[in-house]
This record gives sequence, C-alpha cells and structure tokens, in this order.
Amino acid sequence: MYPFSKSYIEKDIKKEIDNDDYDEIARNYNLDKIKNYGLFSIYKKWGVTVDKKNIPFKFNLDKLKQFPWLKESERKSKEIEKKAILGIDLSKETLVKLSYKKEDDKKYSNNTQMKKEYVENEYIEDQTPYNKLSFINIKNFINLLEISSNRNSYGDRLVILLPILTETYYLMDDDFEYKGDKLFVKKVLELKNFDTWLYLEKEIGNFIIPNKEKIIEYLRYLKEINETSDFNDVIKEIEEYN
Repeated sequence: MYPFSKSYIEKDIKKEIDNDDYDEIARNYNLDKIKNYGLFSIYKKWGVTVDKKNIPFKFNLDKLKQFPWLKESERKSKEIEKKAILGIDLSKETLVKLSYKKEDDKKYSNNTQMKKEYVENEYIEDQTPYNKLSFINIKNFINLLEISSNRNSYGDRLVILLPILTETYYLMDDDFEYKGDKLFVKKVLELKNFDTWLYLEKEIGNFIIPNKEKIIEYLRYLKEINETSDFNDVIKEIEEYN
C-alpha cells in the first residue's frame, strides 16, 4: 500500500531487520495491521513498511517464511498493488468519507484517535504509521451507513474530497474503499442538516426513498451515541420525504 520505489528500497532505507527475530518485528510494527492490509511494499527478499514512528524499514521476507501470517500478507499486498491508481484518474469522481469533530472522538471511534480534523479548503495527510486515509466514491455512500459490532468508527459529517493528481491511491479488497496518504478537503457537511441528504440525492440520484429505512436507522444510532447533537428534525424530514 505504500509506493516505495526500487531505488529507495535499495539505497535510502537504512533501517533493516535481516534475521528471523519475530519479536523484533512485533516490537517495531503492529502485526495486526500487516495481517489486515498487507505489507506496504515487497521487493526481492525485502518486505518494506513503516514502524510505529512512521520511519520506513525493511525486513528479510525469506527468513520469516516460517510465520503463517506472512504468506497471506504477501498475497494481499500484491493484490492491493495491482489496484494502484493515480489521483488524476479519480479526478472526475466525487469522493467522500464520514468523519466528526475532534472533540467527539470518544463518542464515534472505538480504537482510533483523530489526529487532525477535516477542515474545508485544507489538505489532509495521513497522521498514522499504518492506516492511511480511507474514502469512497459517492455512489457507494450507502455502504458507510452500515451499523456493525466490527466497525471501528462512525461519523456525523460528510466530507467531500478531491484527490491530489500526482498521488497514488489504492482500491482495497472490498472494491469500494480507497486508501491514500493525502487529499484535499473541498467541503464538510453535517448529517443533521437535511440539505446534506438533498445533496446526496442530487449527486447519487434516487437515493433517499429506496434507502430511507437504513438512513433513519443510522441517524437514530448517531443520536444514541451522541446525545448532545439533535437529529430529530432531519429524521422527521427524511421520514416525510417522497
């Protein structure tokens, strides 16, 4: 998921683990993230990623073949790299994500901490060593309204994003979520405002009526977890929309 070049791997990455010390890898990197997302880059015998301080390092793949997670991780990484796409090729699409105010972090997020809030007319860059920024095409917005015990975070803001033309982004295994390092925030809209849903109706087309039940369920869930925000009016307007 991270576009390390051949020359960069060979010459510039000085930090390396050229042994079979599994514990050393575990100390330097969150192995759950390797399992879930794949290694960031693979070149010859090296697996290349970043440590918990966001510093790139490489480790010897061959000497770690004994660990069962590595083979699956390697497969995922290769599949993800096949789906690399430049920002210029996403520039005609409307890209969005759900987010929230930084002060609502504990209400909306289970195990991640927001480093920087999404602000209109500003660039946003990945602030973590492994997650990357996630976003989707607006036509798949309904996927963001799923309520699940496995979900890490929710949001009461619709963030409209622009890709950086020269950046590389990656389409993930689910084939609707993209990940990348840097985006531009075009607009931030509140889900408690009915105008936001009218915007989605206009952009997606015939969105509210066929998805009314799911939209209302999601808004009621937001109301439960954030009692300080009022979703009653927008819920009523969506119920009455025809």
